[in-house]
Amino acid sequence: MARGTRRGRTYAFGMWVHHEAECLRVLRERGADVPAVIDANGSAVLMELIGDAGVPAPTLREVDLEQVEACGAFEQIVRNLQVFLEADIIHADLSPYNILYQRGKVTIIDLPQAVDARANDNAADLLVRDVTRVCAFFGGIGVECDVGAVLRRLRPAMPPPLAEMLVD
Repeated sequence: MARGTRRGRTYAFGMWVHHEAECLRVLRERGADVPAVIDANGSAVLMELIGDAGVPAPTLREVDLEQVEACGAFEQIVRNLQVFLEADIIHADLSPYNILYQRGKVTIIDLPQAVDARANDNAADLLVRDVTRVCAFFGGIGVECDVGAVLRRLRPAMPPPLAEMLVD
């Protein structure tokens, strides 16, 4: 892998696929709103389809939410961030583009870059970036959202090293 050979890249990609599948499995078991993993091999993760009649659910970016729907979706996302942190996982690329929304329910997707909240040197910055993106989106559609307030709500779910890095 270090030499960038074809075989090394193939192996690295397989590790990435396994990592995403394992994150999804752990999060789903803990009650997070993520797709169920059906199967994973060296090149792909097969997940349940979130949508209707073979049509994928839209991303948050693609829907027009009423104020009540937006507040509900925001609260669901914060609850999911708590579940992620309790599992020592940070999404690390959370945005309205990888949150699906259908019939009042959010589903978080796209986790290949997820990191261990206890061990990643950039965990605090990645969590702050995730929360900032979520707050920017929801603040832009009229939901009262403060990054610091959300982080304080999440603090009890954070592993000690991360909580200590995010001191007020």
